[in-house]
Amino acid sequence: MTCALQATKESTLKSILSALWNLSAHNIDNKVAICSVDGALGFLVSTLTYRCQTNSLAIIESGGGILRNISSLIATREEYRQILRDHNCLQTLLQHLRSHSLTIVSNACGTLW
Repeated sequence: MTCALQATKESTLKSILSALWNLSAHNIDNKVAICSVDGALGFLVSTLTYRCQTNSLAIIESGGGILRNISSLIATREEYRQILRDHNCLQTLLQHLRSHSLTIVSNACGTLW
């Protein structure tokens, strides 16, 4: 997760987030590791509104997929829920329900669930 926070190239960020999406799906220890990185949750929320020059949705989809996967852990920790509130995550997720990308809609539904 630290690498994602430090990534300066969009292609690098896209690859890192894609890998984290996969890693966060299979292991509670990975979810804990992602959430424990200082600034990680706020950063992941910021990926939900990422704008790139090519209009690719890959970063938004991956960031949303990670949040969906770690949402079960976020739900158990008040400090994690507060970080999402502080970054207006709910409003962003509600906007995602109107996306033309089914992946974005699915991730928003899974996170809100």
